[in-house]
Amino acid sequence: PEEDGDDDEEEEEEEEAEESSSDSDDDDDEAYNPTSRKSSRITKSSPRKVSPLKTSTKKKTQVMMKPSTTNSSNKRAAAKPKSKAKSRTPATSLTKRGIQTALASLSRKVLEPEIETPETSLVAALLHSYKVTPQVVEQSKRRRTKKDSTPHSSKKMTPYTPQLEYVARQFVTEHVENPNKAQIQLLNLLFRSVGGSFSSNLNADEVILDDMDNDQWGDVITTIVDEMRHTPIDCVLVCADPMGAAGPSSTGTTGNASVGVREYRHIYQEFWQK
Repeated sequence: PEEDGDDDEEEEEEEEAEESSSDSDDDDDEAYNPTSRKSSRITKSSPRKVSPLKTSTKKKTQVMMKPSTTNSSNKRAAAKPKSKAKSRTPATSLTKRGIQTALASLSRKVLEPEIETPETSLVAALLHSYKVTPQVVEQSKRRRTKKDSTPHSSKKMTPYTPQLEYVARQFVTEHVENPNKAQIQLLNLLFRSVGGSFSSNLNADEVILDDMDNDQWGDVITTIVDEMRHTPIDCVLVCADPMGAAGPSSTGTTGNASVGVREYRHIYQEFWQK
């Protein structure tokens, strides 16, 4: 009987050992299951494959943008010198010295040398109004500092204002002393400004305006119109075109003649406001 009991115990131990070994085998099979490893590898490696693609696309877009910015900056840099070159041409012709040179050149074309001077002709006085003497400037300043200054003294001054005020005062004095001579000077200024010549000027010693009839006035106007037809277009001081009868040249630049004519228009208007 003792041997049978020992045999039963041995059989039970063997059965327990087999069960434990089978359980361990099942656990090992689950731990080393290839499908489970593949799934784990796929889940771990999947985000790594996506992230490099995103970073690579960003790098490509950055590289594509760099040449576009450099090209646009180069185009802007190349366009700047062209704009500067275009703005230089008209700017140089409108400087103070350029205007004075244009007026001096226009005076030589329009005025009769050594006969028409600022003392004897109003058109000569206006064309030479850029030549302001220190004495005239001082007189203009003293008149403007007075309390009982004239109404036009409050207006904005131009480089021609002192000389034009002086010419206007001289004319008023002349009109008080000799009205016929003063009025003939105004008529000659009007005729010469619209294209009349020295030969069409009225002579104050020969013409008395109050004694002229309609026929005599008709002869005077006819003579002036005939002279205007032969006047060169760059010598017409005042016309319908603000740029002058000659206008800008075909090259797009403004010549001395048109600059002088445009400036004379401003001088002419200011004189009549005095």
